[in-house]
Amino acid sequence: MSNVRQHQRAMETDRTSYPIEGGCSCRKVRYRLEAAPLVVHCCHCRWCQRESGAAFALNAMIEAERLVTLGSEPELVHTPSASGLGQKVARCQVCRVSVWSNYAGSGPAVRFVRVGTLDHPDLLPPDVHHLHCIKAAVGRAAIGYASLREVLRARTVVASREFGSAPRPVAAHRGTSGISRQCQDWSLRISAFSLGALLAIGVQGQTTERLVIDGSTGGMPLAAALARAFQERNPAVTVEIGKGLGTKARIQALADGKIDIALASHGLNVGEITRQGMAVHEIARVAVVFGINATVPVVNLTTQQICDVYAGRAVNWKALGGPEMDLAARTRPDSEVDTEVVRGHIACLKDLKMPEAVKVMPKSGDMATELAATAGAIGMTTMTVVEQSQGKIKALSLDGVAPSAQNVEGKAYPLARESFFVIRTPASPAVARFLEFTRGAMGHAVITANGAIAVK
Repeated sequence: MSNVRQHQRAMETDRTSYPIEGGCSCRKVRYRLEAAPLVVHCCHCRWCQRESGAAFALNAMIEAERLVTLGSEPELVHTPSASGLGQKVARCQVCRVSVWSNYAGSGPAVRFVRVGTLDHPDLLPPDVHHLHCIKAAVGRAAIGYASLREVLRARTVVASREFGSAPRPVAAHRGTSGISRQCQDWSLRISAFSLGALLAIGVQGQTTERLVIDGSTGGMPLAAALARAFQERNPAVTVEIGKGLGTKARIQALADGKIDIALASHGLNVGEITRQGMAVHEIARVAVVFGINATVPVVNLTTQQICDVYAGRAVNWKALGGPEMDLAARTRPDSEVDTEVVRGHIACLKDLKMPEAVKVMPKSGDMATELAATAGAIGMTTMTVVEQSQGKIKALSLDGVAPSAQNVEGKAYPLARESFFVIRTPASPAVARFLEFTRGAMGHAVITANGAIAVK
């Protein structure tokens, strides 16, 4: 993570002296942070509220090698998470206090340290807030684009329309610690197409530059999350997310200057693109998963069971070890990357002609909406969409292997797709800053929080 460390804690204004220490209530488990965490993340989602018994959970993300255990080793307890992949919570074996956890998305490489267990928790107030699930004064009322402009100017967080939630603004505030730092009211996990719904909305001040991103709809959820975080730090740049362009259309639009960044996945002809005066930047890899509606209490399917689903042989979840519930199978067009990845790695799906009962979802956002809203639904999507669904979509393990970052990197989980940014050369100042942000500490934190693996 040397790349991350070069730009770590970009928003940090204090100069805390490291190392700092913490531990559990009975002091059997003690630990030391050798350096500043990558980011201090305050999550207000319902899962974190339930686990903490409070209004939020405050975690400091830090590389495992920079956390040193000083006392007894904690017990690792497997605990469910909103994504369906679970987390390993490190608890003292005596007093049972949780001191840190490892989420499946980042594997053992990053630990989420409970800030409240530090000897001096005030040293690490939050850098970012994840506020999607907070209910506030607007409640369930719909907000038009004009109102959303006012919401953003007031430094509020807007929940996703994509997954059936009304926008919910939350007022900005300061941390309660003695160290003066403005808490940043934005989220690492912006829902799949919420930014697409906010086309051309500026934030806090006069915009002087415009950045247009379009292309693969499968790459839009991650691009939208990065764009939202980038805009928070660059209010003079307006980022617009398009509605999707085909393979040839996106490159032509880039060549014609209609867009500034083309989103793409595997299968790029890099040589031809380079000859046209363009450059290809791989930013992330993300697991392609079989997502299911959260009402389905199933965590794993075999490849044969997947084929039974898409061949029309399994039409009820009871046949797959679940409850008596109709199964609603969904797929993407055969020309789309998620479908190509699935058919390319699951032999019995390669040439399978799916029955008409398997409904085709034209765009990634259509699949996200369907999986979140339809009881019994199953379909191919990405871990980014799962992470952004606010717990409404779960990712299935395949043949007993979870689609975690560690399993994707180690190729134990075979279904994955690349995410590329294609740009004109030389890059404009706005594009260059966006790429620098994406490859920096905060960009990597956004990518990780959205279920993907940053390419260094």
